[in-house]
Amino acid sequence: MKKHLGKTNAKKYSLRTLDDTTALAKELAATLRGGDVVGLVGELGTGKTNFVQALAKTLGVKQAVKSPTFTILQLYQTAKPYDFSLCHVDAYRLRGAEDLSAVGLADYIGDPNTVVIIEWADTIKKALPKTTRWLTFSFTATKRTVTLSL
Repeated sequence: MKKHLGKTNAKKYSLRTLDDTTALAKELAATLRGGDVVGLVGELGTGKTNFVQALAKTLGVKQAVKSPTFTILQLYQTAKPYDFSLCHVDAYRLRGAEDLSAVGLADYIGDPNTVVIIEWADTIKKALPKTTRWLTFSFTATKRTVTLSL
């Protein structure tokens, strides 16, 4: 279920099931192009990693996708018709923009052959392109809500 949130170019989604998460992942996947950056924001347990897993599956990634909390960055190859790699980042331990080069993330941001998706992206928001798409995750006892800002 989605509704437009006025002139902010944002949509709000209620995710009650894994199928709802997969549907949102498919909707986003259809719009992704190499060079895109997607920032995920939300408290622990709100579904950020589950969403990345659904997105990776939609994009044809064969490997198991886990949050790269300790490795910080993981690169996956997508399958046709997608013609880009997926760079999954967990920015939880990053202190800010100065850490981007140290972990190699700066090499992928803006790369026309890579889509970058970042969990805890608010920790490095100032270093991300203005064109970054933001997904904000929250939850209640019965559902998760995701707000997609374009």
